[in-house]
Amino acid sequence: MRAYLFANGPNAHPVVGLLSKPNLSIGTDFFIARLAKSACETVSVEEFDTANTVVYPNPTTGIVSFQTDKMLTAYEIYGLWGQLVQKGRLWGSDPSLSMENLSAGTYFIKLHTDQGTVITRQVIKR
Repeated sequence: MRAYLFANGPNAHPVVGLLSKPNLSIGTDFFIARLAKSACETVSVEEFDTANTVVYPNPTTGIVSFQTDKMLTAYEIYGLWGQLVQKGRLWGSDPSLSMENLSAGTYFIKLHTDQGTVITRQVIKR
């Protein structure tokens, strides 16, 4: 087996770690792809979600309500793959929204507050 784990230079090919059989005329078994040319930077969270926010009922078949100590102003619903499927405004002290037109599955609801913070909760639609 011969392998180069990292290729050097600005024009290095992104596929490295070529593993081959002893007989080069047979071809290669597989490749190992390089994930980055340099060390990754530290990932951090600037602000933790400290809001006491409950989404109920969860799982739901239609209407979901929110119990929170924040004033909610808007919402966005994202599918499991990150696509925006619904958005709108929230009004009143007991906000709720309809998920009746959405297919069964797992969704993420981003709740926007009047203070500019975003609260994200997972909801399962039956």
